[in-house]
Amino acid sequence: MGAIRDFIAAAMADGSLTDAQRRRLIRRIRAQQIRNALPAMPFTFTPGQFSITVESASFDAANDALTVVLSASRAGVPIPLDNPFVYINPPTHVPDPNGDYIRTDPKSGLVATFSEAPLLAFRAMVLESVRLQAR
Repeated sequence: MGAIRDFIAAAMADGSLTDAQRRRLIRRIRAQQIRNALPAMPFTFTPGQFSITVESASFDAANDALTVVLSASRAGVPIPLDNPFVYINPPTHVPDPNGDYIRTDPKSGLVATFSEAPLLAFRAMVLESVRLQAR
């Protein structure tokens, strides 16, 4: 298992926490671990025709959230964005056919595998946010 899953497993096993406290702790773990995985800012990545710059990212302890300020362009044209973006309980895993985390949908029976990759999960999450605002 990855470090994040280990932290979450420890939170789930803590019998002194209520369900609400557990959920809040898991949100906090995910947001903090993604923030810790990010390179020095600002940094830019270029998926396809987009160019996305992460100007800043901070952990919001009051809301157990990751707060991100972005700038972006598509094919060189700036995209107006509603900053900041606030991510509560952000994803830390990405789909991976060789992943070590297996999840079965209880209704459909479909099986998916994932790998812990907080930076890749962050990039995918940010790209989707920019795509939605670029419409």
